[in-house]
Amino acid sequence: MEDISEEQEFKYGEHSLQKIKVFKYSSTNASTYIYIHGGAWRDPSNTFDEMRPVLGIPNANLIGINYRLSPEIKHPEHLIDILRALRFVKQNFDVSQITLLGHSVGATMILQLLHYRQIIRDGLKHTHKDDLSSLDNLFAYVNDNVLLSQVIFLDGIYDVVELLKEYPDYASFVDDAFVSNKHFADSTQLSSANESLDLPFSLVSKDTKFLIYQSLEDDLLSMKQTHLLIDYLSSKNQGFTLHVGNWGKHEEIFGKYREIVFSGNVP
Repeated sequence: MEDISEEQEFKYGEHSLQKIKVFKYSSTNASTYIYIHGGAWRDPSNTFDEMRPVLGIPNANLIGINYRLSPEIKHPEHLIDILRALRFVKQNFDVSQITLLGHSVGATMILQLLHYRQIIRDGLKHTHKDDLSSLDNLFAYVNDNVLLSQVIFLDGIYDVVELLKEYPDYASFVDDAFVSNKHFADSTQLSSANESLDLPFSLVSKDTKFLIYQSLEDDLLSMKQTHLLIDYLSSKNQGFTLHVGNWGKHEEIFGKYREIVFSGNVP
């Protein structure tokens, strides 16, 4: 792929939302940042364009992923789209030192990716689409070709069961993305009883850095979800760095601090 200095969109699937946007790219750049937006699995106002304010990150490829939304699709179809997008990036761009960052349910999907085979298998059973043969090639390619050097969790949801205990009104968007209580309970490692989730993480190595950011001014998510993620990673002996600060409301996505947060540098 030739160098890209102006925004370009590329389709990784047939649906209008199955696109990535490349904000800048050069095969000589030392690192690549790939962003997964949030929006409660359903909000069309959250898009890959949330990556645009961070163009100042130096010597880096910057890419955002759009994916299909609920209620048109249910979990784990959003996650499958992310895998397809990652495959497209690796097949078409010379990228290394990949940082994958996600905001809100984008962070949820980064957590899910750590056990994507198991999470997707369980999710499809609930939607009665448990034939994984069509996904075998996708899984194999991602497993062999995608290695993340850094993951950044941004004001994320990590346990939907606990989320609804704290915020019962959020059932409206959860119901759009899942078909039952068991479906969303099985959707992340923190609430699932699936023993296969005790397997080692996928797509990362012992050298992968885990960064967690939480704005103390977030008006939609308290620190509880972040504490749950911290407890989970600690139980897996996975090191991480936690950063908290007064960085604005949830939908401000770190506001004027976005570039420095997305870059993984402490404000």
